[in-house]
Amino acid sequence: MREPSVTPTDLNSPCRVNDALVTVETIEHDVDWHRHDNEDKFFYVVDGRFAVDLEDRSIELGPRQGFMIPKGRLHRTRAPEQSVVLIVGTSD
Repeated sequence: MREPSVTPTDLNSPCRVNDALVTVETIEHDVDWHRHDNEDKFFYVVDGRFAVDLEDRSIELGPRQGFMIPKGRLHRTRAPEQSVVLIVGTSD
C-alpha cells in the first residue's frame, strides 16, 4: 500500500484523486462557450460568485454551492468578481 502524501498542494496546482483531476483556482474572468466531449465537470464555489451559462439557462453560484456540467453540454463560465472555485474533472 502506498503512503498518503503529506505535502500540502499549492493553491492553483492540480492534483489527481483516483481518476479525477482536482484544482482550486482563483478566477476573475469569463470563459468562452465550449464543451467537454469526454468528461463531466464539477464546480464548487469556495468564495465569491460564479456563474455557469447553459444554452437554456444560467446558474448563479455563491459560497458552498456547486454544479455539475454533463459531458457534451455546451456552456461557458463567468466570475463577476474574484472567486475561489474547486473544479473536478478528468483532464487538464
